[in-house]
Amino acid sequence: MTTVRLLLALSARHGWNMDHLDVVTVFLNPKIDRDNIHMATPPGIEWLEPYMPDGSVLLLRKALYGLKQAPRLWFEDINGYLQSLGFRQSAENPNLYLQPGVLLILYGDDLLIAYDGRNGKEREIKRLLQAKYKMCDLGVVKRFLSIEIERGEDGSISICQQTYIDTILKRFGQQDAKSAKTPLDHQVDLTNTNCEDKLANRKEYLSIVGLLIVLRYLKTTSELQIHYRRLPNPHDDKSRISVVGFTVSDWAGNLTTRKSIGGCMFGLGYIDSNSELVTSGFVHWQAKSQSVVALSTLEAEYIA
Repeated sequence: MTTVRLLLALSARHGWNMDHLDVVTVFLNPKIDRDNIHMATPPGIEWLEPYMPDGSVLLLRKALYGLKQAPRLWFEDINGYLQSLGFRQSAENPNLYLQPGVLLILYGDDLLIAYDGRNGKEREIKRLLQAKYKMCDLGVVKRFLSIEIERGEDGSISICQQTYIDTILKRFGQQDAKSAKTPLDHQVDLTNTNCEDKLANRKEYLSIVGLLIVLRYLKTTSELQIHYRRLPNPHDDKSRISVVGFTVSDWAGNLTTRKSIGGCMFGLGYIDSNSELVTSGFVHWQAKSQSVVALSTLEAEYIA
């Protein structure tokens, strides 16, 4: 998802076009060349049974849905074809493919293509892909992996998951629940120093937490968007645009383990002529418990 958001940010930054392609019956495309996979006669072809000895099985020549090897076979098939078209597979993300003027993200049966449109190379790529596989050209991307994508008149791109969140709220009957400003009340004490040691139903506990807290928070934020704007670059100096990040951490926030809680956010930005940082929407964020135990002031002084 970080790669998807980064591509959206870069497309807004450079004014690239972005199209969406969807492969039809994706797992039925790859052939099985090296694996000997057999299966029993499936329902619907009973007419074949009189011609087969008792105990006979079928040798698969192509992948099927439900076959555990199907995702790998599909990836190997399209990966080889994309590289034959001149795409270079990213060393950081194997689902990202690059060639001059065109960037492509592969996610299952969905393809996202970003291009500058100056030489029409994307039209030839689409033609070759549709000649090889049965796929639908959905045009300008509007929805990708449950993310709603909207393009502004100024070239900016905004993303949100309002429809997806509304679906979740209706599924669990929380569409009329009161809103919550945070996923969890920061004043709640989650230490286990005073609790009794007794077994709990983990699945039930997680379900209750999700229903009562997280979904109420999602309802509050469902209409919020991440906005990737077209960053100005008056001197046309591409090196000015770079990755910018922010980090924050508490000190021994977990009173039981004395581990700190840290967070980070990264996006694109640059320093303008007034030496001020100008940023676009963020593409990656994370919050987690740190692996290092924070020492108290007394402990640190004792070690010193």
